[in-house]
Amino acid sequence: MSGAGSGFDLTPTTFNSEGKLFQVEYSAKAVDGGNTVVGLNCSDGVLLATEKVVLSKMMVDGTNKKTFSINKSSGAVICGNTPDGRHLVGRGREEAKSYLQNFGVEIHGDILADRVAQYMHLHTCYSGLRPFGAGLVVATHDKRGYHLHSLDNSGNYYKYYGCSQGKSRQQVKTSIEKLDLKTLTVREAVFHVLKALIGSHDEGTEKKFEFELSWVCAASNNEHAFVPQDIIDAEVKRAEEELEKEDFE
Repeated sequence: MSGAGSGFDLTPTTFNSEGKLFQVEYSAKAVDGGNTVVGLNCSDGVLLATEKVVLSKMMVDGTNKKTFSINKSSGAVICGNTPDGRHLVGRGREEAKSYLQNFGVEIHGDILADRVAQYMHLHTCYSGLRPFGAGLVVATHDKRGYHLHSLDNSGNYYKYYGCSQGKSRQQVKTSIEKLDLKTLTVREAVFHVLKALIGSHDEGTEKKFEFELSWVCAASNNEHAFVPQDIIDAEVKRAEEELEKEDFE
């Protein structure tokens, strides 16, 4: 036995002497190094946002989506391995459909997060499976209000007012912690989220980024919908001007 895991990383079910599951930790690195994802639970709804590196100037805008609807009133954004994340979104859709068929009402946000997280945890319990290399940030609305959950690849999930995952999560988290989410609307939050994402880029980077934003709010009739592209374009320009102004001060 040699290497980083010394034989303990052959399956996700073997603890080492320090109580670590190496395959789960390895898959967590795929999430930590992935695209930055942000979620904010504002006064009138929930906003989800992420950024994607444009790999080629020949690539069609909007391809390789990372944001998806689960049902009418809920949506999720993927951090990390996109195919793994799409599979998890599919599982969420199955859970939502099954709940509606069995109980005649839309699934509650807390129950949806719990069931998808249990499925993620299941993949850490059997040697014939592997942990998912993706995390989800899920926005939902039900009769109890708006909800924001962050699900990690180990099966843990937490409910937040604001959260972030991915490569620049700490820097973005520092920015959103300064916001007053009790009074901030989702429309106002678009600017602050884009400013945080753009401000987290490495100085002098020549990479081109594409932003995906969606919301569940009163303006969208409490349904999960993408933020109109003209709003995103206007707020990206505003955020870049604001950051450039701050650099000169």
